[in-house]
Amino acid sequence: MTMISKVRILCPHCEELIEQEILVPDPNFMAEKMKDSAAEFDDEIQCEHCDNEINIWGSNSYYELYLASEDVSEEDFYYSQPEYDFGEYETDETIEESGIQGVLSERGIKSLYHFTKIENLEAISKQGIIPRAQLKEGDYEYTDINRSDGFLDANCISISFPQYRMFFIKRIKNPLQNWVVFEISPELLSACEAAFFERNAASRIVQSEVIENRKTATAFENMFSNIDNLPKREESKIPDCYPTDPQAEVLVFDKVDKSFIVAAHFPSEDVADHYAHSLNGIPAKVTPELFENRMDHDLL
Repeated sequence: MTMISKVRILCPHCEELIEQEILVPDPNFMAEKMKDSAAEFDDEIQCEHCDNEINIWGSNSYYELYLASEDVSEEDFYYSQPEYDFGEYETDETIEESGIQGVLSERGIKSLYHFTKIENLEAISKQGIIPRAQLKEGDYEYTDINRSDGFLDANCISISFPQYRMFFIKRIKNPLQNWVVFEISPELLSACEAAFFERNAASRIVQSEVIENRKTATAFENMFSNIDNLPKREESKIPDCYPTDPQAEVLVFDKVDKSFIVAAHFPSEDVADHYAHSLNGIPAKVTPELFENRMDHDLL
């Protein structure tokens, strides 16, 4: 799977409009600074009207894509921010017969995870995890301020291990911020409407028909298939319960009721002790490994 940007430029030779899609490399999501995350690249666009070749260059960071060309002025160069090319799956009848519960059992999935700022601990411990579209202003500290995906009616959930790349970036940007990782029962996925993405959907605009296609047991199982440009599972030796891409996500289009929350995980005893009074009966656990990289980090 690759990232794609839609480009619209005026050909400097024939002055006709060129509309094409170009492939864009993934940024380095593990870079501590935005400037260090940029993947630089060169490419050519061929005019479909006169065959003129236009040289372009670009830089794709985890913040934004920048494209430019010496042949085309900036005001005549339009491009979209990159998104993953999510195709649609054909459903597998055998997988669908077993359903979501079948994938959970076959993969041995015991836990789901959702990280958030510590300021949200007390509210979540009382009300559960609520999609942003249902929140009242001032109720919560948003974990992701720039939710450009339009999924304000969904909670982002990770399978078997937190989405450590995004988690890492947020902690680097604000090292004084405390965080909590909520462990959630996998039974949530059988009880709520959910869409399963084998890569990071939370920073992409995804067409509605693709979202519907991802609300299947087949899409869930495909989170554990080998993915182009990522180490094969046989090489990384990750457990069966880990999605292939550590940025894979489940979008849960509902409130995560408190009854599904198994535990609140903290990075240290000091942090756990300080916030224990806010847990409203949810067990506290000190699990520093959930605040670190996933086991296959060095291969990615």
